[in-house]
Amino acid sequence: MKQALRTPVACALALVTLLGITTSGAGAKTPSLAQDLANALRIKAVPSSPVTMGGWSLDAGVIGAVASAYKSLAPANASSFASYQPSAASAARAGAAVGSLDIAFSDAPLNDTGQDTAAPGSFTQVPATLDSVAVLFHLGFATSDTVTNSFGSATTSNPRGAGGKTCTQLLSAHPLALDGVTLAQMFSGIITQWTNPAIVAQNPKLEVRVATPVAAAISATPKRRAVAQRNKLKPISCLSSAMLTTPTISLFDLSADVGPTFILRDYLNQVDPSVVPAASDDPFPAATAVESSPSAMAAAVSNLAGALGYVDASYAFQNSLATARLKNADGKVVPLAKKFVSVEALAALAAIKANPHCPGGFNAQLPSTYSGAPSTECFSLSNAPGAATAYPIAGVSLALVARSPGTNATAVAIAKFLEFLTQSGTRASANTTFGQNLASAQGDVPLPVALQSIAFAAITRITLTSGVSAVSASL
Repeated sequence: MKQALRTPVACALALVTLLGITTSGAGAKTPSLAQDLANALRIKAVPSSPVTMGGWSLDAGVIGAVASAYKSLAPANASSFASYQPSAASAARAGAAVGSLDIAFSDAPLNDTGQDTAAPGSFTQVPATLDSVAVLFHLGFATSDTVTNSFGSATTSNPRGAGGKTCTQLLSAHPLALDGVTLAQMFSGIITQWTNPAIVAQNPKLEVRVATPVAAAISATPKRRAVAQRNKLKPISCLSSAMLTTPTISLFDLSADVGPTFILRDYLNQVDPSVVPAASDDPFPAATAVESSPSAMAAAVSNLAGALGYVDASYAFQNSLATARLKNADGKVVPLAKKFVSVEALAALAAIKANPHCPGGFNAQLPSTYSGAPSTECFSLSNAPGAATAYPIAGVSLALVARSPGTNATAVAIAKFLEFLTQSGTRASANTTFGQNLASAQGDVPLPVALQSIAFAAITRITLTSGVSAVSASL
């Protein structure tokens, strides 16, 4: 007799029943990670008030999708959570501090910007999503070039370079390449022209040939035939004032509640602290306009020749945007790709682990007061050496949760949801679908297993009123 097929979730829920998981109190055996993940799939005791969560607008898509999947697993799951409330990350951190948000999502750790009032030691900060920054640009090219010198004038229509490609075609084949120092100076307003020698030098393949007079015409005489002006094709950069329709850089910024500004500024601080002295979510003063959403940013850049902007990588992936390539800490120019963002995150975690200033490895917990700008060295995932294929900008969104969230039912519901969100589920069952298995569909880069483990360790610090970890509770 043919057996009925069972869904992955049904299989995992059956595992919960078979395991008979109970609260790991004094003397109880600590369940394995597989048991904990199975236990996380179903909430048994609904909190008296739904768990509130919200924050960084860029997380709304993936958190919403994961929450929807989680709520569908059991009726109690659906009753335990309110809808995600998008806001500025700073507002979310403030909400966590006063208790209006049970789970607050932020691209910056609590108090890193110096504007939060809550003591970080009262919270656990859980890596929830992995993100990166896509650098957008728009270069417009002339379709002809006229060179005039002492020998005469010559016009080349639609100048072509290697392989007979125009500047537009060359840029498509060899996307704009920039190193971190150059990018920092562009965003700070030090470099204001696309014709800057640093930009030109990093893009040698963006070069066409134009007709240049090298000998003047000779008029005919009774004893001599006329000689036409002699021209020679000479190379010229597509990033020259002759070829660019708009050589001036027009910088666009994103408003604080919708942009990955902290992650970008953290990277720029890593590569050139003299220009960007600290990571923050402050705006870029050199910007000529501020856009209210990634879609508005993408439209603004595409509609203006000479434009430079940025969006979160997930939006770029979802919309197949053309983005700049960046030189990483190993000196390799790397395009934006999900696998290269993961490589960067893993290289950064290895560097943090080897850093004597970071005992215990990755740590987003920071002191509540500072003398000078705070250091991000123990949680920054950008510009780490040791990986030739790393795309050099990476960062995490952190879920900020009070270590003792209130009632036991609330603590357990929060812990279970965060387990579902931050894990792939493969370590519980190869077929179970957890939050990180849903990340790619939202354009996000799934958390590498190493970051999933860090997230799980942070979740274990959420406690019941008795002080016992909420992770393995049977509620």
